[in-house]
Amino acid sequence: MVRKYYVAILVLAVLIISALSGCFEEEGDTVTKSVKGEYFADENTHLKVYNVNGKVIVSGYDGGNVTLDAQKKVPRKHKSELNEVEINVTEGTNEIKIKTIVEDIHANHVTVNMEIMVPYYVIVDTVQNTNGDIEISDTLGNTSVGNTNGNIIINDVSGYVSANSANGVVEVRGTTGIGSVGTTNGNIYVQIFDINFDVDITSTNGNIDVYILTSMQVSIELRTTNGKISVKDVPLTYTKEEDTHKIGDLGSGGFKINIVTSNGNVNLNKLSA
Repeated sequence: MVRKYYVAILVLAVLIISALSGCFEEEGDTVTKSVKGEYFADENTHLKVYNVNGKVIVSGYDGGNVTLDAQKKVPRKHKSELNEVEINVTEGTNEIKIKTIVEDIHANHVTVNMEIMVPYYVIVDTVQNTNGDIEISDTLGNTSVGNTNGNIIINDVSGYVSANSANGVVEVRGTTGIGSVGTTNGNIYVQIFDINFDVDITSTNGNIDVYILTSMQVSIELRTTNGKISVKDVPLTYTKEEDTHKIGDLGSGGFKINIVTSNGNVNLNKLSA
């Protein structure tokens, strides 16, 4: 009877540890540990996300909590590194911060892929990554997005979005307005419905395609070093018009949009509302 009692306690302890540690899966040469969480959020909640290696997806939904579904993955031969990379969630006053923490700088084989669902009323404040794509859709808030290596894809955000990558494509569609948008190596696609200060849209090596509401009152400068400039159905009043450098006003002018690439084409097009 006593042995059964101790066995029951041991089994219970193992189950509790397993629940706290998450779920391990081993398939082929890859080991995966799942991390899930659910966090209360209201209309005053701001979300901040910081990742290191892996993809980040943030999507709005008709729910009441912020949910996290993440997977830490590593090659089997580096399985021990999983314990050196943690996903830390901090719930502060009006803030939820989700951050990947690498406790050992040599644990560089672990990728962390995050899928985060946020209620439509939560303000998405910051999404930062180092190596990996970022996708944001159907969210609220003036959002700052950045990574070093990876694409940034933004769709349908009720707010002004700044998006900057060093190496990757940047696409911004269906936002209230934009801030700075840039990349070093990659193409840029931007829809502009509004700006509330001067903004830069820049690439070093890549084409830039901008679609703008022609009812806006803004000043626009277009430049390329090695490429062509195309303006289609956007009625600019030019103060400078050269093959690789154009300056003009849309309407009566206003805040300035500076669109520049070194190696690539610049295309300015009419955006249908």
